[in-house]
Amino acid sequence: MEYRQLSLEKKLKLYHTALKLKKEKNIGRRKISKILNLSPDLVGSWLYRNVNPINPMFRLEIVDMFRGEKNPAKRIDVRLKISSALRGRKKSKDWIRNIAFAQTRKLIPYQTLKNLYCEQKLSTYEIAQKLNVYKSSVFRQLKWYNIPTRTTSESVRLSKLKRKDELSKTAKENNIINNIFKNIHICPNKIEQKLINLLKKDNLFFRYTGDGSFCVKGFYPDFVNEEKRLIIEVFGDYWHKPKEIKWKSAIFKSANFNSLFIWEHELNKEPEIVIEKIKNFMEAH
Repeated sequence: MEYRQLSLEKKLKLYHTALKLKKEKNIGRRKISKILNLSPDLVGSWLYRNVNPINPMFRLEIVDMFRGEKNPAKRIDVRLKISSALRGRKKSKDWIRNIAFAQTRKLIPYQTLKNLYCEQKLSTYEIAQKLNVYKSSVFRQLKWYNIPTRTTSESVRLSKLKRKDELSKTAKENNIINNIFKNIHICPNKIEQKLINLLKKDNLFFRYTGDGSFCVKGFYPDFVNEEKRLIIEVFGDYWHKPKEIKWKSAIFKSANFNSLFIWEHELNKEPEIVIEKIKNFMEAH
């Protein structure tokens, strides 16, 4: 037999037995509930919340202390009575509107909601994120405005289409970015091509490796003579600074490569001096 169907005398007997077990054996509500075949929540309310079979509700003073509410309409016992009275009643449009407004303190205008949901095809979650309201409030207000909501299959199909559009958009963006980088990293660039022509003209053997075909300790030099272990680096005036020469030459030296650094303005203004520089560099090493 369920606890609700028991007589008051039997309920009181169980109540006093639970208190006795707690006092004598010092056991918790779960063990007592197993012994008496009752729910742990019921036993817990007897032991810890000043509830008994005669007075099943909390005392109003305790409720007020716990909730911090002086308004009777917000007390637990009053709210339970209201909810039991409303149980089974059909919810009116005004009730739905008031609940939606009470939850968010923000009523979404009809035209705005219709535009976002029907024309822009946003989901309730996306609308809630955009307007900084609850998702449930958006759904309630759709019902209140009699805006027809989507079925589950329609929502799934729409989300798949959105995902497809996003992927195609990102793919297009990636292609644009790749093309930009390809144009930026043209190998060889104008300065490097100028030096290639000068080296060919004077029969100076340096292989062009600015395309990443040769690596020295994580760095890709512009020109390499592997036989003599020589490196030439061409520095653009805009992209490089003089302080780079010191640490970069030290890295190449640690890999047993001697290095020569040529600046863009030297190649443009004095190509003959640059060739002499390279010849002297080869002879010295």
